[in-house]
Amino acid sequence: MRRAFLFLLTGYLLMVSETAWGNELQVGFVRIDGLLALIVWYAIRHPVAEGIMPVCLLGFMSTPLSALPSWSFVAGYALVYLTVRYIQFHVLELLMWQQMLIVMFTSLQAVIILTIVGGDVGLVWPWGIGQAILNGITAPVWFFLFNRMDGFFFESIRSNAGAKD
Repeated sequence: MRRAFLFLLTGYLLMVSETAWGNELQVGFVRIDGLLALIVWYAIRHPVAEGIMPVCLLGFMSTPLSALPSWSFVAGYALVYLTVRYIQFHVLELLMWQQMLIVMFTSLQAVIILTIVGGDVGLVWPWGIGQAILNGITAPVWFFLFNRMDGFFFESIRSNAGAKD
């Protein structure tokens, strides 16, 4: 439950910061986006039973920051999450380059879903492809930050619980 709350808080902070600083970090329609990397990182570490609800809640939290219908982010994020879980089920160990490719693929998947819902399918090429490539290239940095954040908040909990025993 704590990890889900941290996931939602991190996702909300990423959404707000990317929305607020979007124009400064944007080239064309491509901008630095850590939200899909966060969803992929969370999907790698959490099974469907405990992971799908926070991802759907994050989709609902994305709705007020967009003009798209409310179900579009829920569907897009849930499909990204389930795709990563499916891939991870069939792969023994995900190496960093494979995680980068998964972020690229799922970013393209999310961009296609959201542009179809938004009615701008023409934005998939070249901007959607560029966004997917940028998300994949920056994925190791995001994963490093998310791992550090997870270790910071939850290693201290584990060490404190061990000290009390």
